[in-house]
Amino acid sequence: MRSAAIVIDGVDMPAPSSKQVKYADTANSWQNELGQTQYNIIRLGQCTVSCAWTNLTRQQMSKLLAAVKNPGFSLNFYDDELMARRTISAKVGDRSPQTVLTDMGTRHNISLDMAEF
Repeated sequence: MRSAAIVIDGVDMPAPSSKQVKYADTANSWQNELGQTQYNIIRLGQCTVSCAWTNLTRQQMSKLLAAVKNPGFSLNFYDDELMARRTISAKVGDRSPQTVLTDMGTRHNISLDMAEF
């Protein structure tokens, strides 16, 4: 069974034009009285999935925006590092919607950052 590239709360989303998975480590660092740098690792490998969609219909745009409206959601995607599908609990970060007038009518573009929490 083939799944959509992006699935939010069990609902298939339109295929993104681009997708990038980023990993970040969270740590505190400071220098002790001897001038040595000390690290306190808080979290390793926090995942952020950045997607962009272009040429969406109004219905597709509404579906995407409704899916990420909740403060937290389940995000299923293909993880290029693991080379397998993965599900994370995520929240939406930056989003940049855009409306474009074309010969086909009004179309929409959007980019979203969805961060693991």
